[in-house]
Amino acid sequence: MLQQQKQSSSRQDGEDEGTDPDNYTGTPNLLSIEYSTTENLGYISGAEGSLFSVEGDAVLFKSQSETSQDLNDVNLVISGSLKRAFASGNNGASIYGSDAAKWTEISSAEGLPGNGSPTPRIILSHDSRFFMVDGSSRKLYISTSPDSTWFETSRSMSSSLNPIGSSRAVVVEKTGGATYVAVVAGGMTSNNHVVIYKNGDTTNSPVAIDLGSSAVAYLATVNHGGEPYLYLAQSGSGDLKARQLAAGSESDFSAALNTPLGSGVQSLAASANGIYTISSGSKGTIYARVDDPNGSAALNVDPTVANQSWRTVVPVRDYLSGLGVQAEALYSVTNGVVLVTSDGKLHLITDTPGANAVAAAPDNEIKIEPLNCPAAGITSASLVRDVSGSASDLVVIVGDGAPIDPQVWRKTKGNDWEQYGDLSVIDDARHVASIGAKMVAIDSNQMACSTGTAFNTAIPNSALPVGTKISSVYNATKKEVYVAGQDGLLYRGSVLNGGAKSILWNYERYKESFIGSNDLMKVTGAGNKVFAAWEGSSFNLAGKNLDENSWTLIARNEAGSFPGVVKDVQALNETTVFFAGGNSLVKGVIDANANTILYTKQTGEGKPDALTGLSVLDENNIFGINGNSLYKFSSPSGDSWTVTGLGLLDPQSLNDVVAISNEKVYVVGNNGYAASYDGSKTTNLPAITGNPNLTSCWAYEGFLYATDDAGKVHTYNAETEAWSTETVRDGVALADISGSSAGQYLIAVGADSTSAREEINASGGGSKNNYVNPNNDDSAVVDSEVPVKRTPEVLAQNYGTPPDMAVVSDVQKFTTTGGVTSGSTHTFTFNFTPTSDYAYNEVVLYKLKADGTNLTYNRVSSASANPSSGDFWITTSVGGAIGAGDTLTAGTTYSVYFALADGSQYDDDSVDGKITDPAVLGTSSGGSSGCVFNPTQTFGMEWLMLMFAPVAAFFRSRFKK
Repeated sequence: MLQQQKQSSSRQDGEDEGTDPDNYTGTPNLLSIEYSTTENLGYISGAEGSLFSVEGDAVLFKSQSETSQDLNDVNLVISGSLKRAFASGNNGASIYGSDAAKWTEISSAEGLPGNGSPTPRIILSHDSRFFMVDGSSRKLYISTSPDSTWFETSRSMSSSLNPIGSSRAVVVEKTGGATYVAVVAGGMTSNNHVVIYKNGDTTNSPVAIDLGSSAVAYLATVNHGGEPYLYLAQSGSGDLKARQLAAGSESDFSAALNTPLGSGVQSLAASANGIYTISSGSKGTIYARVDDPNGSAALNVDPTVANQSWRTVVPVRDYLSGLGVQAEALYSVTNGVVLVTSDGKLHLITDTPGANAVAAAPDNEIKIEPLNCPAAGITSASLVRDVSGSASDLVVIVGDGAPIDPQVWRKTKGNDWEQYGDLSVIDDARHVASIGAKMVAIDSNQMACSTGTAFNTAIPNSALPVGTKISSVYNATKKEVYVAGQDGLLYRGSVLNGGAKSILWNYERYKESFIGSNDLMKVTGAGNKVFAAWEGSSFNLAGKNLDENSWTLIARNEAGSFPGVVKDVQALNETTVFFAGGNSLVKGVIDANANTILYTKQTGEGKPDALTGLSVLDENNIFGINGNSLYKFSSPSGDSWTVTGLGLLDPQSLNDVVAISNEKVYVVGNNGYAASYDGSKTTNLPAITGNPNLTSCWAYEGFLYATDDAGKVHTYNAETEAWSTETVRDGVALADISGSSAGQYLIAVGADSTSAREEINASGGGSKNNYVNPNNDDSAVVDSEVPVKRTPEVLAQNYGTPPDMAVVSDVQKFTTTGGVTSGSTHTFTFNFTPTSDYAYNEVVLYKLKADGTNLTYNRVSSASANPSSGDFWITTSVGGAIGAGDTLTAGTTYSVYFALADGSQYDDDSVDGKITDPAVLGTSSGGSSGCVFNPTQTFGMEWLMLMFAPVAAFFRSRFKK
């Protein structure tokens, strides 16, 4: 049995999976057990989210951060090799997970070449995207959901060339620009070409560079001055060369750069700060490219400096000497380099900008540490096949196939290594790429995907079908939402309790009747009507009243024209619908009595041949997009319109348009492009970090909301002219966003049944926590930044706050700009409206410090005439006292007051008479949750995921406590 050494109020965050229960310090209250005598496997659930696995005589604590609710029941699910535990508990808590990461063969995923038989040669990951180069088509493919959908994103390299393995490929994003993938390619006898793909360029062939007679052995990339540079090492000649990666021409690489000791290069890798190599003639160390060896030995990645040289990295040399091993291979990872030594061991190298390569311990700025991968039988470097990830989240594939089958292992910072299950679904996995827990492994003819062993939130059966892409969302009323998508998905949802809480999906219409399994492209409506559109053998439209459950097919009136290929649909009113597509703008008028629609092509001088999106403002004004152009349709005379092209500056391919007035129109597109139109001119909006592809947009008052293809929602504040970004579901392509000003929420939808909501302020579109002001008699002016939402994970990573805390308010930041007496104490205040109930005693005000740490303010029960620096208290919006034993009620506005002194530890500005204070209101731990179907805070309080976990056949041998 479990023996508790001491009692604790909550499970200790960061406990590793596999913790010895004798040393476990969490809850002693165990509530349920299920055990299979056939499989010798069971699970125990308990209070405060505690979960244990039972394997024979071993009882292991299972770390999970999805919920801290009491888990009252646990069920074991066994179906073939799949073994999962489902646990449920208070306040709708429901989680599922397994002990072994399950690999799924994905060669038949949508969009892959070869009709289910791709020939993958390269697999890489960058940011939230996977990149694959196929050996047969010789094209680049991209995915954020590798188990379901891939997209072709380039033309083919020359038919005389073939791409060569992942260890000879790199991916890099140009600062503020495109993403590039560089690979080694060759003909029948020599791998002597470098081919550079530009992601998304389907017009131009990839750049191919002939390196002559010597084969290319290694590639590495560094970023210098905002430009990515590509380094290569050639076998045979041993030359090392470099070039600007994003150069558009097929220009050659530089002349050979000098190499260490004049000998050949055995391996090559780069961190963010340095370029490193192993010399085949001296493997007792590694070398780094540095400034003039007669002067500084500082790391320098600029390949254009002629007098640079290579120096022994002294900390690594001394480290290898102490171990008695040699350096054999280097792998580039984010924020570091992984070294593989002759004994098959892995070691992590990290550095700092301009680090001195020859400084020995304890003054060394280049660090090396063992990674201690527990994979059995890995005794030589040749058994390490590939390394991916980052310094804080590493993935390695090891094994030679005989006798050691390929294995994938993952290590995250502060945690033990985790093996990613049985990889036998593909024959001989050689390369792997990773984005967090999600991985893709390849051999020469197959691909496999795994999402790891983490526990996830499971939602009751009223959730959406698992794995289905949601393509469109329509907010019919402040309480009703409709979504449409792949495989006949067409659902109505009821908003629960208003604000950022759950949606109950009901009145389903999934693969039924005349809709069948067709992919629905759009759901829209007006007044009491809602319409759904899809392409079958021809274009189809169905409709219903909001108070009806059944949909009706609306037949085409043969007297009208044919709408053609439709790209977008938007209702003007209950009987008029406009369509964008291959016939440009088409109007449909519905005869409710006959249940038919008459399509009519719209005309007008200057009308584009086609439209891909539209926003219907009213009966006299419509805005449409096509390619990289924006058009306005106005002043109709019958079916003839005045069409005006609205010139855009340096536009990208446009994906959506939204108009909330003739003076407030927005467009969004690829590479982070967004622009506004004010009725007379267009203006490009500021760049978004990373230049993501923006897929959809919605606007309200002074805010623009845009989704991207990597799971993020970007908010533009027109007043401050600044963007903020929140992650809905990392790596998942979002397809549409809409909102309800009356219901005070947004909803974003996308791939893999993603549906997420965020609360907005009915009075202006932004956060309800909308101001920070001084409460004193000084003449100080407060320069307040717009409050921003931050998830618990982001706050924990940036400031060390509890990772499982509930975030109660937005992050507030202000700076006083004058009038503050040096050393004086002042009281400040901001308002907040919690979205869940919280006990006052568990609410904490965190000071977020610039050095990445935090301080907690001292909670007091009431205001003091002379508060001390670091005190905070909460009142009702009209000043009523809130004290110990009170509850902060969801939906009620409160005021936070906090005192701090100029120059104190709570002041982040060192200038006398000036105070800077970023702060956030949260809980000391997980706190309570008001979400009925999803109590998890994994994705933050701002966004609540609505997903569904399928339950396989149950095999039970239950013992209840």
